[in-house]
Amino acid sequence: MIKKSLLLLIPVLLVSCLPPQKAPKRIKEYQSIGEALSEKDSVEFINFHNQSITNLPKEIVDFPKLHQLGLQGIKLTTFPEGISSLINLDYLDMIGCGIKEIPESFGNLVNMKTLYLSDNKLSTLPESMEKLTNLKYLNLDRNSMTEVPESLLALNNLKWLRLNNNQITNITSIAGFKKLKCLYLNNNSLTSVPSDISSLTELTDLSLADNKLTSLPESLSELKKVERLSLQNNNLTNITIDLKSMHLLWIRLDGNKIPKADIQELKKELPDCTIVY
Repeated sequence: MIKKSLLLLIPVLLVSCLPPQKAPKRIKEYQSIGEALSEKDSVEFINFHNQSITNLPKEIVDFPKLHQLGLQGIKLTTFPEGISSLINLDYLDMIGCGIKEIPESFGNLVNMKTLYLSDNKLSTLPESMEKLTNLKYLNLDRNSMTEVPESLLALNNLKWLRLNNNQITNITSIAGFKKLKCLYLNNNSLTSVPSDISSLTELTDLSLADNKLTSLPESLSELKKVERLSLQNNNLTNITIDLKSMHLLWIRLDGNKIPKADIQELKKELPDCTIVY
């Protein structure tokens, strides 16, 4: 008993020996151009969240260190020209801005890492998006996409891609997303999944709920790192692929037409997996 208690204390003692950890730098947030201009050489984050403006002030280009810009909820008449000149931006939030088109000049933002474009009216993206090779997080939920924009396939560092609630009917290839960990394609009109999905070897989360899938490609079972798989509300009548090789922790199958006997067999094959049916 004493030995066990001492073992439990070891992690605590080790932690107490570590040097104190510094808190992450807190970036000052400016909410008006007037306030920011007085300190323009040090401004890193301007947030116009839900303000009643229809375009960006022309002075937005006057901040040499600006790397975060929040425009969520602003109803823009057109895509602001000044954004494409902010080459140091690595974070841009344009959720719900009502934009229909993004200019080719957007490709100038080569330092972009996090980009929120959900709840807009986008049906396509410019070819220049392929230049944003530092992009890691991209949200395109609730737009008017009918396909996965080809320009995105060049984004080799993308880790998180959301395309929920669009109008995507077919995907010919997604082999370019080599580092992708999370892919969300819920509530589209997909009837099939491309066989080259097996090339997404880093994928841990795959959501294909609320589509029109009748089958799954055998190559899906080659994704050894997938832990969470959402397949609810499709037209599946059976699961023919080998799910045992995927190390699943969680899977949703409700809203399909899979016989209960098949579900029971699946529960035996995946004893450590939570199955929602």
